[in-house]
Amino acid sequence: MRLTTVVGLGVAALLLLASAKSAVNSGTGTKTEAKPKENLAQVLLWEAKEIPFIKEYIRDTNIPRGSIKKHREGKPGRIVRLYCRLIGPKGVVKNEVLFENITPPQSELYLVGIEGYKTSRGSFSGRKVLIMNATAYDPGPASCGKYASGYTATGIKAEYGVVAVDPKVIPLGTRLYVEGYGYAIAADVGAKVDGYDIDLCFPTYQQAKAFGRKKVKVHILD
Repeated sequence: MRLTTVVGLGVAALLLLASAKSAVNSGTGTKTEAKPKENLAQVLLWEAKEIPFIKEYIRDTNIPRGSIKKHREGKPGRIVRLYCRLIGPKGVVKNEVLFENITPPQSELYLVGIEGYKTSRGSFSGRKVLIMNATAYDPGPASCGKYASGYTATGIKAEYGVVAVDPKVIPLGTRLYVEGYGYAIAADVGAKVDGYDIDLCFPTYQQAKAFGRKKVKVHILD
């Protein structure tokens, strides 16, 4: 908990601080006015907002490659603020934060299996294998533009394990195994996905950017 200086607000500020602390979970706001100071009206306001949690994916060598296992439930966080708004004859002059309490969210954690398959002599022997140029994307606007819906061309949700292909090379709906990525389904297309290109979905833009561009072996399972 961090408390900044409260000057010239007296009893009203202390009462509102108590009100903010007791209403952390309400998510609503309230306000009260203090005495004018230097021809400025002082208004005290508080707000409580939820901080959404994110999904985090960690690779685990003890889980079969391509499998995804939920390891921990996510919990939203919360932020509570009390601030003083100074209003002059021409409108708001500034907002000064007096009190801020942040409970950080807990990410929802998934383990992504990377236990190796012996692809040359093991599970996928006899299957068709393609050498493809792999890139990565996330479902949000950073990768898919401002009109990103989070869904693929086939109507399913874009998430880890969903890949974009050229349907002339790999038909949509085909089950795949991408070495270094895992099991996947060809369920999307893209303007820049042509020929022997494959675009792999990751949960976040940072993870997609870290993957970069590389050649991969793609095993056709269907």
